[in-house]
Amino acid sequence: MDLKLTEMDKLQRADHDTLIRLEGKVDALIVNVATLQTGSDTRLKQVEDKAEGSEQWIHDFKHTYRVMGVLAASVSSVITFLLTMIALRSEIFK
Repeated sequence: MDLKLTEMDKLQRADHDTLIRLEGKVDALIVNVATLQTGSDTRLKQVEDKAEGSEQWIHDFKHTYRVMGVLAASVSSVITFLLTMIALRSEIFK
């Protein structure tokens, strides 16, 4: 009977030691996952900020493009008007 008890104690001690090592590894894994999540959150925030800056740049570019289009159309209209007036006056003076 003592022999069986001793073997049982050895098995229980081995199981206990295994569980303690496993607990340490699980704790380390939890810390690693938390660190990974924090790093991912930080990186995601950086990417979101960069995308937001790009969206602002695109908006500014579209606005500038529209303004330049309006200016080009206005200048073109003025030049056309002036050339037409010059052409009409030159016919009048002939």
